[in-house]
Amino acid sequence: MILHRYILKEELPPFLLGIGVLTVILLMNQFFLMVWDIIGKGVKPIQIARVLLYSLPFIFVFTIPMGIFIAHLMAFGRLNQDFELLALKGCGVHPMKISIVPFTLSLIVTGGVFYLTNHVVPDANFKLRKLLYTIAYEKPTYRIKPRVIFSELPDYDLYVLEVEHKTGHLEGVTIFEKVSPYRTIVAREGYLYSRDSILVLQLIDGEIHTVDENGYQKVSFPKYVLRVSLEAKTKYHGAHHRTDSELSLSGIKQRIVEIKRGKGSTEYKRLRINRLMVEYHKKLALAFSPVVLTVLGLGIALSLRKVGAGLSFGIALPFFIFYYVCLVGGETLGDRGIIAPWLSMWFANITLGAVGVCLFIRNLCR
Repeated sequence: MILHRYILKEELPPFLLGIGVLTVILLMNQFFLMVWDIIGKGVKPIQIARVLLYSLPFIFVFTIPMGIFIAHLMAFGRLNQDFELLALKGCGVHPMKISIVPFTLSLIVTGGVFYLTNHVVPDANFKLRKLLYTIAYEKPTYRIKPRVIFSELPDYDLYVLEVEHKTGHLEGVTIFEKVSPYRTIVAREGYLYSRDSILVLQLIDGEIHTVDENGYQKVSFPKYVLRVSLEAKTKYHGAHHRTDSELSLSGIKQRIVEIKRGKGSTEYKRLRINRLMVEYHKKLALAFSPVVLTVLGLGIALSLRKVGAGLSFGIALPFFIFYYVCLVGGETLGDRGIIAPWLSMWFANITLGAVGVCLFIRNLCR
């Protein structure tokens, strides 16, 4: 019992340190990838804070398993460096008894990560999507970038030369209609705002170009108001509809049953079910990753003579990148049906687990 408390005391500080450092790094990355798009565009600070808050659960799903990996590297690396493990073996303590604490800790962490992936992350993703839609409704120009075609409007593509996000003022407006009569509307300037699920685009000093079976027509206007209904998008972002990443395991099973009973071609149903099964295995694979990284971390730590904080993070980084690349790449391949959904998500666990088991067994036999 004293030995177990001693090992736990060695592991907890680096575990918390690893989670803290990695979470800050990924949160800053999320900040620059997402929040830069809404800062300075009239979005409320509380909404920006909520965007970061709802991004945290998914970040924890990655940083907690990597934190336990770093903890095993640092704790057992130090014990190995100071020959404490050798002294314990000399006293007749079996290596598996020494490993009870890290494996117990990994199982506890696995339970926590499973709760995150199955309950907290889906709800956070759902709330984040609704929040971003609310921001887009209150500030409809926040997603519009100058000199980049904006394709998120129903039936229209929008291109502007300049945009003032706080006032909704647009300069050099060009609108391409994606449905019949396929008009092209050009205006010197305009204003964009929303009202009662209607996106209103008030154009000033422009022309409407139309080409149909009757030939080419051009109509000039001093003012023109274009209204775009957002009812379909509002329904999609409503309180009852959830995307694949916003479902729990039971929700995914229920969605699969609905797809099988619903209308649609066999190929469509196959691809939709594939995507859902990829999400299903993704939650399980991420939850099981602490056990895999525990085996790998112990195998590596027992093979090295000196493992400090810097070296631990240096060793963890390539494994973190490998795991993330396998997860993202596997999700793409699984969604397209190129490889089986279970393999697309479990490949990283299987690979790293096999390496960890080999290293761990080799150290046990030394």
